[in-house]
Amino acid sequence: MKIPLMGLVWVVLGIAAILFMREFVRKPKAIPVTYEAALESAKLMKDWGSWMTTVSTAVIGANGFLLTSANGSCAAEAIARDRWSMLST
Repeated sequence: MKIPLMGLVWVVLGIAAILFMREFVRKPKAIPVTYEAALESAKLMKDWGSWMTTVSTAVIGANGFLLTSANGSCAAEAIARDRWSMLST
């Protein structure tokens, strides 16, 4: 019995595709984590959250400083005026 060559190619490609897809569909193996490692990661997340709060507070203050001109008036109108002038050119 002769098997057509094209049929054999499709069978081989089908098996290769199934094996390729199985690699991406498999559930990942659980990573063992000790209690100490989990506690350390929680501490690092707390420190990172505190750092982010500090940075965001500093950015709010810097925005207030940058938007205020030397005479104490807000420069938001000047910024808006500059944006409109840039769009019109």
